[in-house]
Amino acid sequence: MNITVEKLPDCLAKIRVEVPAEKVTAERQKISKNFAKQAKIPGYRPGKVPASVVEKRFKKNIDEEFENRIIGEAIREAREQESLEIISVSSVDEKDYGLAGTFSFVAELTLTPEFELPEYQNIPVKVPKVEVTPEDVENGLEQVRTNYADYEDITDRGAEMGDFIVVDYKGSVDGKPIGEVAPETPAQIATGEDKWFKMEEETFIPGFCAGLVGAKFEDSREVTVTIPAEFPHPELAGKEIVYSVDVKGLKTQVLPELDDALAEKIKPDTTMDELRELMEADLLKQRENQVENATVQQIINHLNQGLDFELPKDMVMREAQGRINEIVRQNAQRGLGDDTIAEHQEEILNSATNDAHSSVKNTFILEQIAKKEEIKVDNDELRQHVEEMAESHGMPFEKLAAQLEKEGGVQRIHHQMLMSKTLDFLKSNASVETLTLEELKAAEAAQQG
Repeated sequence: MNITVEKLPDCLAKIRVEVPAEKVTAERQKISKNFAKQAKIPGYRPGKVPASVVEKRFKKNIDEEFENRIIGEAIREAREQESLEIISVSSVDEKDYGLAGTFSFVAELTLTPEFELPEYQNIPVKVPKVEVTPEDVENGLEQVRTNYADYEDITDRGAEMGDFIVVDYKGSVDGKPIGEVAPETPAQIATGEDKWFKMEEETFIPGFCAGLVGAKFEDSREVTVTIPAEFPHPELAGKEIVYSVDVKGLKTQVLPELDDALAEKIKPDTTMDELRELMEADLLKQRENQVENATVQQIINHLNQGLDFELPKDMVMREAQGRINEIVRQNAQRGLGDDTIAEHQEEILNSATNDAHSSVKNTFILEQIAKKEEIKVDNDELRQHVEEMAESHGMPFEKLAAQLEKEGGVQRIHHQMLMSKTLDFLKSNASVETLTLEELKAAEAAQQG
């Protein structure tokens, strides 16, 4: 076969293939013989049907099988000839049976990006020391304690800082609902019903509770707040929000004693001393998880620094579409109509595309590291993982396995496990420096500066 390869932008390649007449004839004869063995045509005994009759009767089927065989073989040859790492065949066009008996076609392939891996051994990571102090445990118990508090109605005065207030609220910016101005903002910032807030300066949005001081049961108020510049949702940063607030309750909190009776309510057959031990273990686990997440993020950031390469556009767009679908679904749950979503479609598309680009890029980097380090997920590991999934879902293993096979989930789980093992490898080989919180803040400030 005569094969030429043309590499294109966005990780695409076009291969042009011409199959000589003698190969076309040989391949078609092989396929025709197989059809002849199985063909049942009136007037002919099985296996005795003339080749010309088989070719005429099953021409469409023979053409289809011939093309599948030749295209597959040509792509394999192109892969070996040009050392291509092919992700998928995007299209096959310009199929042509020449007058001289030749066959030609053009196929477009999606290729794995080409890039040089950065140094990934001994990646510098700075994390806080994992520890839990007695004060941390007491603060944790105080938070749990509030779940068992009683609340008494306040009827003889207005709201004061430290009280609990129950409100309905709707926010607007320049007279428009927040959901229309910033559709990606969490729903609870835009509106809420029967929401409980403790009257403290940092509750909800700074300035919101201060604007309700003095409000009484069944009062209605407008509270104006200015969103700080460092607000996590930049589309609202620096803007002025006007909240229409209806006060539906005003209460004071009565906390129970931190004693064995409370411990028994929280966890039967447990004393307060035992509950403190459980709280310490839980907080320790939480902080270990936080350090784990921070380690992964620093590793990913390090791998991305100064590394830029083309990505398959169709993969990025598929990932982006999935993220857009999720944003639309969330906004629909918040009651936003199609018109409002359409107004912000460019903003949503840009955000989803940027996130998708980062996600796809990180995946290729980790896959290359896995390949270089020969990190693999074997069938026993995969089976054990699916067995654990089945147990956690209360399903028979065979049922879950069949469902995953049907939905293509096995391959997805295999890939997730491979990425996880690769990150574990990077973490185990990272150069981790443990700092105090003060040292960590100073290091982050120096890096930003």
